[in-house]
Amino acid sequence: MKDMPTNGCHQVVEVPPRSTQAHTQLVEPFIRPVRGAVRLNGFFFDPEPLARELEGLTGWTERTFDGDYSAGWSDLGLLQRGPDGAVEHPELERCPLIRALGEYFPAPVIALLLARLEPGGWIKEHRDLSGGAPMGVIRFHIPITTHDDVGFYVSGERVRMDPGTLWYLDTSYRHRVVNESTQSRVHAIIDLELNEALRAMLPSRDWHDAAHQVYFAGFCVAQGLKLAVTNPRRLAERVRNAYRLRFSRESVVNRVDSP
Repeated sequence: MKDMPTNGCHQVVEVPPRSTQAHTQLVEPFIRPVRGAVRLNGFFFDPEPLARELEGLTGWTERTFDGDYSAGWSDLGLLQRGPDGAVEHPELERCPLIRALGEYFPAPVIALLLARLEPGGWIKEHRDLSGGAPMGVIRFHIPITTHDDVGFYVSGERVRMDPGTLWYLDTSYRHRVVNESTQSRVHAIIDLELNEALRAMLPSRDWHDAAHQVYFAGFCVAQGLKLAVTNPRRLAERVRNAYRLRFSRESVVNRVDSP
């Protein structure tokens, strides 16, 4: 883990050989094109050697949910914290540079995974708790392979994520993805425990954030009441997962459908 600036990421910081800085003089430490997505300007991770580590990886899991939720979406959980500590996928040994992405930030890692969306693939608009600041989690995205025809939408607005850039995504906001290109899109996703060092890298909270947190809490309650009637078992599973994430800091996938 490297020392990070305590007043944001506008200073040029030392980076390991796998990474290079995109700028030497930065006007702003971050760009927030829309609520729920923040690009941290002080970081650029060379995507080419990261992409080479993707070659030949096995063990991808296709993600499917009830209903018409996604197509062509799979992931590879390289490191996930469970009740007995971190569990490493055997393929992690083949990915020293990708492993180093999780070790670079000044916070304990909850999960490190690769998310792949095949050509023509899509994930419908949704919210979830697993990468939300209200749950004490910071989720970083680093695009490794992507294309101009990949659309990542947050709060209804398209967000351009170039290879090697670093993004904070708060998944309690509505988001969706569509891959209209002819190549697979792969992001490294890093879930970290929210702490003061990470807070210093991100925009300060304001009344918009407070209002959103209140709204999202109400939204989750409404969804819970609906599930209590229609699917109590699923409600119990989501409550259990939320508890595991918030208090045990275990890696979970806890999706909350958007209306």
